Amino acid sequence: MMNHRRWLLGILLLAAALRFYALDGQSLWADEGNSAVLASRSLSQIAHAAAQDIHPPLYYWLLHGWTLLFGTSETGLRSLSATLGVLLVALTYQVGRDLLGGRAALAAALVAAIAPFEIYYAQEARMYMLLACLGAGAAWGLQKAPLRPRAGFSVYAVCAVLGLYTHYAFPFLLLAINLAFGFWVVLRRHGPRSLRLLAAWGAAHGVVLILYLPWLPTAWQRVTAWPAPTDVLPLTDALPLALGWLYFGPTTRAVHPAWLRLLPTALACLGLLGRRGPGEEAAGWPRRAYLLLWLLLPVLLLLASGAFREANLKFLLMSSPALCLLLGWLMAGWEASIPGLNGAKSVRLLRLGWFILILGVLAAPTLQALHDYYTDPRLARDDYRGVARYIAAVARPGDAIILDAPGQVEAFGYYDRSGLPVYPLPRQRPPDRAATEAELEQIARRHSRLFVLFWATNESDPARIVETWLDTHAFKALDAWQGNVRFVTYGLGAGTHRVRWETPPRWGDPPLVALFAAETDTEASAGEIVRVLLRWQALRPLPDRYKVTAQLLDARDQVIAQHDAEPAGNSRPTDGWRAGEEVADPHGLFVRPGTPPGDYRLVVALYRADTGARLPLEEGGDSVVLGHVRITKPAEPPPLAALTMQRPRPADFGPVRLLGYDRYKRGFAHAPQTPLRAGDLLHLTFYWQAQAALARDWWFRLELLDGRGRVVAELASPLVSEDYPTSRWQAGELVRG
Repeated sequence: MMNHRRWLLGILLLAAALRFYALDGQSLWADEGNSAVLASRSLSQIAHAAAQDIHPPLYYWLLHGWTLLFGTSETGLRSLSATLGVLLVALTYQVGRDLLGGRAALAAALVAAIAPFEIYYAQEARMYMLLACLGAGAAWGLQKAPLRPRAGFSVYAVCAVLGLYTHYAFPFLLLAINLAFGFWVVLRRHGPRSLRLLAAWGAAHGVVLILYLPWLPTAWQRVTAWPAPTDVLPLTDALPLALGWLYFGPTTRAVHPAWLRLLPTALACLGLLGRRGPGEEAAGWPRRAYLLLWLLLPVLLLLASGAFREANLKFLLMSSPALCLLLGWLMAGWEASIPGLNGAKSVRLLRLGWFILILGVLAAPTLQALHDYYTDPRLARDDYRGVARYIAAVARPGDAIILDAPGQVEAFGYYDRSGLPVYPLPRQRPPDRAATEAELEQIARRHSRLFVLFWATNESDPARIVETWLDTHAFKALDAWQGNVRFVTYGLGAGTHRVRWETPPRWGDPPLVALFAAETDTEASAGEIVRVLLRWQALRPLPDRYKVTAQLLDARDQVIAQHDAEPAGNSRPTDGWRAGEEVADPHGLFVRPGTPPGDYRLVVALYRADTGARLPLEEGGDSVVLGHVRITKPAEPPPLAALTMQRPRPADFGPVRLLGYDRYKRGFAHAPQTPLRAGDLLHLTFYWQAQAALARDWWFRLELLDGRGRVVAELASPLVSEDYPTSRWQAGELVRG
């Protein structure tokens, strides 16, 4: 036992290290922002707010007290879940020791300590880790009840009540473990004692009902009134996804090949087939049924409820301890299935070998998932911190922020230091189209640039009222995902120069579409949006969907700024145009901070949305020059946060400082990890800063080396271009090239 305690202490320290590591490494996302705001209110205010929401108040009450001790920083808010995550590992051990024996319990605790699903939600300021702990506590109480009814049912009742006050999905777990308990009672055949056990079982549920009765009407009203999800997954997609989530959680997408995602659940089910060795209590079929139902019944209930979508898979954290227990059972109980082996002197060595084998099989996908969780931005939570920092860096008078959906207010407000007006839209659910569009018109008259965050629009704005209005009345320039949040920048107003042709350019053979007019800006400062309003006319119905590209090009035909979209911000696809129809198509070209001053050509072209092939002009070529745009230097150098470099890499070269660079296959700025192959062009953008006035023109040399250090490609170039040599730079100026 003493040896077990030492091993358990080591496992708990490992669990704590993995859960507290980089606890503030990611931004709070929308729901965590809601937790932060509710935790700052009084207990009665929390209860009132919870009665209007889809989550009961217990977690927020606990977080309220926790933050009084540990503060409201990201670490302070999340440390409650991290602590509960370590507690869940300890509970897994305790349940396993009583149910399966000491060795299996230690193995299960180790699996729980490294399980990516548990680590992910132990680093989130939400109620799911509390939910899992209370579920494990309730399961522990029920499995103790046959031997110690009073203690077992007391633990169960307390955990059941607290779980019901934590989350409305908790009844899924209660149903699963109670069905499992019923099987246990029937299969163990306790005889007359079964009746007394069932009576105590009923009394425990009577206590649970009485204690939950004050909140039951509120719970029923919230659950029945909440809108049904519209993005429910089909069974063929949902089941394998759920089975992968039971161990990997949201990191399951990082595990390749895909079959590895199902491996832990498959091994857990394999653990049901083993037997215990002599000297330890046989688990038997009652306990197998208990673990199996605890593991799989919540999955089946979630499927049957019609609420099976990826956003709800976190509820399955309640089943994670059962998965860990079954894996621990498999790792610790292998030798019983081999006849005559238990008496062998080498059994301990072989037992250790089996344990290491199963752990090794789990280790590869586990390490892959955890590495990507800690380091890969694609697995990061919604980056409100980064978005707010960027907005604060580039904000200027006349800017404003729209949050589409209002549920983002708390998370964004936690980080926002811009001082800009914030408009949460739509104001009500379901949205009022007329009121929302009227407010958008007022916002557009008051402001020159909008930063818009789109999140959970399927629930808050399913008709896309906000985005459709902005796409047709404003100039979309930037559109990027930050986790599950889309961050879009729009310019407002109108272009300053009108372009008309005596013979409008026409695309296609025979001609399909004509560009009969355009309105553009002719001057902009680096960091601003060049507005381009195109006016198309369909000459005949278009059979295919085409995208429009508007580009600013330098003298070497390098793309300095670009915006690609189907017409009217993707809201008017060309295959729906009628002959003779005119379509207004606004585009915003964001001129990134650090763009060298000078004159740039503004061109427009059409290309197929499916293949990327450009549509030729009737008179030859495939693009039309709309004019020239003069880019000027801003009054002050932009802050570093405005540069959005992919790879910060500071290095000093005398009076010139390299700040960092972007690197990707040409044309794949949106997917910079796309691999290069022979014949591809490598695009590099460097960010430089003049630390002093430069008296001469600086160049640099690039070399691509193979594994033996041989040069396989090279380039010598001015730092930016011959049109803007370093001798024209000013001290402190930031320039990209």
